[in-house]
Parts: sequence; C-alpha cells; structure tokens
Amino acid sequence: MKIAIIGGGIAGLTTAIALRQIGINVSIYEANQELRPAGAGIALAANAVKAFELLGLRDKILAHGNPFELFSILNKQGKIITESNHFAAVEKYKVIGSFSIHRSDLQKTLLEAIEDIPLYLGHQFLTLTQNNEGVTLVFRNGHTATFDYVLAADGIHSAVRQQLVPDTKIRYAGYTCWRGVTDTAPSGLNPKQATETWASEGRFGIVPLQGGRIYWFACVNAPTGDEPRFRNFSKTDLLRHFGQLHAPVAQIIGLTPEKRILHNDIIDLKPLRQLAYGKVLLIGDAAHAMTPNMGQGACQGIEDAVVLQRLIRQYPTDLSEVFQKFEAVRLPRTTTIVNRSFTLGKIAQASQPGLIALRNALFRLMPASMNNRQLDFIMDMNAA
Repeated sequence: MKIAIIGGGIAGLTTAIALRQIGINVSIYEANQELRPAGAGIALAANAVKAFELLGLRDKILAHGNPFELFSILNKQGKIITESNHFAAVEKYKVIGSFSIHRSDLQKTLLEAIEDIPLYLGHQFLTLTQNNEGVTLVFRNGHTATFDYVLAADGIHSAVRQQLVPDTKIRYAGYTCWRGVTDTAPSGLNPKQATETWASEGRFGIVPLQGGRIYWFACVNAPTGDEPRFRNFSKTDLLRHFGQLHAPVAQIIGLTPEKRILHNDIIDLKPLRQLAYGKVLLIGDAAHAMTPNMGQGACQGIEDAVVLQRLIRQYPTDLSEVFQKFEAVRLPRTTTIVNRSFTLGKIAQASQPGLIALRNALFRLMPASMNNRQLDFIMDMNAA
C-alpha cells in the first residue's frame, strides 16, 4: 500500500510518522522549495502531549519545550480575571497540561523522526484523478505519480480541497494579529506562566519559550481583512497602540527585532460536512482550520495522525472504509472546537467598556469545575 501526503506541515509530518510506524509506504509532497515553519511560537495542549506520547515522540519534542503550570487571563492593569492551573492534567491524565515550543524546533524534531520517508520539495499540487486503480497526482512542475490513497494536509488554503469542494468558505474572524519572538525575557517574568491580556485596545499574549525567549501575539479588531493601515503597522505603531497596557507588554515589544514581527489576519474554515472523498482524505488545517483561541489548531492535526493510525490498525484492508470511519469520529469533535474557538475569539475581542466589564465579571465567577470539564473534553481521545 502506498500513500501520498500533500503538505509538509505539522499534521502532514506527524501523520507520515504515524503511518510509517505501522508499515505503510508513505511519500510527502510539499509545494515550497524548503520547509519554513509558519509563525513563531506555538502552545500545545495536553491532548497533543498525549498524542505524541502514543507515537513515541513525547520526550524528543518536550526536550525543546517549556511546560506551563499556569494560564492567566488579565485585564488592562494586569489583574487576574481568571486563571487555570495544569495540575489537574498531571494528576488525572498523567500528562503535562500544556507547553510552548518554537515552531522551528517542533518542525526540526518531526523532520528528524521521518527518517527515510521520501520528502519531495518544490512539488506544488495541481490536480488529481482517482479510479479503481488508485489516485494519480499531477504537480505544477510536470511530475506525476500514482498512489493507492492520498491524504491532503496542505493547510487552510488547500489546493486539494479546492478541487474536491470548490465552494469551501474561509471566514475572517474580525481581528488581525501580530506575532513575535524575543531573545530575552524581562526580569521577574514567570517562565511557567502564560498570560493573555484582554483590553479595549485588543489582546496581548505572553508565552515563555525555552531558553529565556518570549513568544507573544497581539490581536486588534478590524472590520475587514487585509486593511492597509494594519498591514503597514510598524513596531513603533504596535508600541503606541499597546503601550498603555500593564508591564511588561511594551518592554516585550521593544525587545523584539522588527524583522521577526509577523502579521496576518485571523481566519478559519467554516466546518465542512465531509472529509472523505473516495481514496482521498482531508486532514489537519485542510480539514478543520480553526482560530487559535483554544490553542487547538495544531493539536487537532496531531490528533488526526493518532486516530488514523488507530483506525488503520483496526481495519487494515480497506482504507476507503477507514476514511469514512475517520470522518464519522473526527467531524463532530473538530466542528465543535472550530465553533467554540470562533465564539471565544469574539468574546475575548470585546472592545466596548460595558461589555468588557460584564465579560470580566462573568469570567471571575466561573467555577473551577468548568476548567475541569474543558480538560475532560480536550482529553477525550476515545471520542477523537
């Protein structure tokens, strides 16, 4: 059995590792001439830790990660609105609650783990045709190849999905975002605590990385995507906009080299009704791209790999049947997370003083049991 994976991102690489572990012949095709990690830092939740543990990758990846003990949501003055600790994940599920890692470190570790899996760079997908004999792929560079099955892991703007589902809807979430990584951290910052500040100016996240670095993000409401005034925002503009927030927000922006500040609008994929198309299956962001508000985008792509491996072990003779079963178990879960994340982003981005005061008061009243129920939902790998 030969399977092609279109896309060499987190979901594609993790899935290739998972399938190779059960003896499947896998090839990866990536459009870019070199693999460059998209974004800066990333925070991965307890379900990703569990998935990597099942794949035997946990220790190698955590060697580059920074585990957290606390996640705190703060107001403009830096006072706690609500806070959750990660000891419940450790005690109940015997896993680290969440950790941060630079995307380049995660990608490097995954690339080291694919060993002898063929990785073809500079192969931009053009079209596919499928019949009883398999799936024939055509790439823009003229290369063609035929496989028994194909997994599309080519991201939110998936060219494979565009051919299969041309009316796919990509949604603008209503806010735009800057990301950056510093080389050093301000003194006194707790390296085991990640925070988000919710203010009328927008949101500012502080995520300590290994090695004393800080990954940060800043989100601002914008009525339409790709607005010139935000597209051309400089570091000075960011300091002016977020400079009134509590310390050390301005200091962190100031510590970041301007060339390391990335900007993009926040978008997601309106939930699909189908993931399996005969011998072709959508996975990762090609299947369920989501906003980053629940920290589950990459986590769900990693879960995809574990679930697909498990289903193939159970039904090894007919992957078309496996793809249908994958769709049946994954769609309800990923649809719920996509929609929850989209809604949470709207709540977090509230900018009117009255709404901010009401939201903050309600979040302060949330019982700890709500965090525990959220953890149980995220860790329900059987439902995954």
